[in-house]
Amino acid sequence: MFLKSTKKAITLIEIVAVIIVLGVAVTTLINLLFEVTRRANFSEEVALANFYTQGLMEEIVSKRFDENACCSWTAVADLGASADGEDPADKTTFDDVDDFHGFSDIPQSSYARSVVVEYQELSTSTWQAASSPPTDFKKITVSVTKANGEAGTVEMESLVSGY
Repeated sequence: MFLKSTKKAITLIEIVAVIIVLGVAVTTLINLLFEVTRRANFSEEVALANFYTQGLMEEIVSKRFDENACCSWTAVADLGASADGEDPADKTTFDDVDDFHGFSDIPQSSYARSVVVEYQELSTSTWQAASSPPTDFKKITVSVTKANGEAGTVEMESLVSGY
């Protein structure tokens, strides 16, 4: 008489199948984790760039419109800090919006900010660079770029008036 064994065992083929399934699952999870980390870094870069852009923009628009009190606004050639006698390297000496024209600084390692101020006019329904400046409107553009970053350049524009 032969007795049948009732013991069950895992075969080599079952073990290989489990290893293959786990290998595919772990690879997928690692790729997913990498993508989540990359997106989180991108979001952080954009958030910091927006923070630096907003901070400088608020500082600029808090200044008066022009060096001159009324209507005879600063000439285009005189936009910027050095034309009015302010120190271009020290923004605490800036007393009006156009002093920031051409200003740049590094608020934190690897981030760079720059400012452009230009006269604007309304042509039909769009704002554009003034064809015969100076006008009663100035567009301020603050740009922030992170060196070697994925976020590219973050820009913020604001239009201020002499009224």
